[in-house]
Amino acid sequence: MRIGDSVGFNWEVEQAFIHLNHRQILFCFPEGSIGFQHLKENYQQYIQKPLPKNSKNALFLWFDDNNNPILLSPNNNSEIKWYSSPSTILTKMLEPIFEWNKNIIDT
Repeated sequence: MRIGDSVGFNWEVEQAFIHLNHRQILFCFPEGSIGFQHLKENYQQYIQKPLPKNSKNALFLWFDDNNNPILLSPNNNSEIKWYSSPSTILTKMLEPIFEWNKNIIDT
């Protein structure tokens, strides 16, 4: 979900946390730390665990098996180099999600 500020988005977040496994929810921060702060200020009540104090330049927020929030950032992956293409950066950042989904499909 791309973080937004509307009645419709508020409803989507509420429904996602009611009907989905937390691991199925991925938040995207379009404005970096501003988007993260908006999520933290407006949606913490739906998230079972406390969010980190700041986003540390993360572009995405996902959840582990224990509903702990995980910030996904290019800085988290040592395989991402300064010369990497945007698609490589995105793929490497989202690798934990791809791996989790692969494990679900394989079982």
